[in-house]
Amino acid sequence: MLKFLNLEKIALLKYRKCNIGIHVLAETFRDIRVFRSNLFLRFKLIKNLLIGGLVVDSGYNSMKNESRGIFINDLGYINGLLFSIFAQYKKIIYFVGYPRGFAFIDFNKKNNIKYNEL
Repeated sequence: MLKFLNLEKIALLKYRKCNIGIHVLAETFRDIRVFRSNLFLRFKLIKNLLIGGLVVDSGYNSMKNESRGIFINDLGYINGLLFSIFAQYKKIIYFVGYPRGFAFIDFNKKNNIKYNEL
């Protein structure tokens, strides 16, 4: 076995103050094929680690542009990394939240969640 691909260690993995391990594992275990093949599991872990690192880098690069907010289509899996980055910097996060619909969170306000019914 590859010791550096230990699932417990990956779950605790952090990159640039973001816990990418949890999001990478969630994205990896979305695919049913990882339960059938250990080789495919390792492949998906490596692939999702690279994608997760790129998402974190792009999130921090977008912070350089002085953006006031971001729209995230789905908060789960890898996109949760963008949520954690923008939450650290207290930016407005717009998202589509099932079953409520379009919503946003403004971390600068006390009562910060607004949503529209679909």
